[in-house]
Amino acid sequence: MQRLMRPSRDPMVSKHKGPSFPELWRKVMDHDHYRCRYCNLDMSKSPAWRFLTVDHIIPQGQRHLCGKFGLDSIHDERNLVTACRYCNNVNNRWLVPENATTIFEVFRLKADIIKEKCEGLDVWWKEQMLKSCAK
Repeated sequence: MQRLMRPSRDPMVSKHKGPSFPELWRKVMDHDHYRCRYCNLDMSKSPAWRFLTVDHIIPQGQRHLCGKFGLDSIHDERNLVTACRYCNNVNNRWLVPENATTIFEVFRLKADIIKEKCEGLDVWWKEQMLKSCAK
């Protein structure tokens, strides 16, 4: 008896064309030299690279804005940056301002907001991460 597979509920699984996400993840990490683009945390020489994530500059919930910024899809390499887990979590629920005109401008605005929220906490976060890697 042959088992039938249900289609995935994730719309990006069937629609995404191009490299698989692990390949794209590796490409983004290599491009950013395993360094968080928001807080500059360098994980290139540390086993703590697993604390890095890939962040969408334009959030996935606002994929309708991709055309405005000349992106092919929400997973376009120009929309992805390396971020530590802390910075990526701090910017949850962030919305792209309507007056932003370029993807670089969106990144700068987002980075400024993250820096405001993280002031002082980034030192604590880095210490915790490095402690957990030493174990």
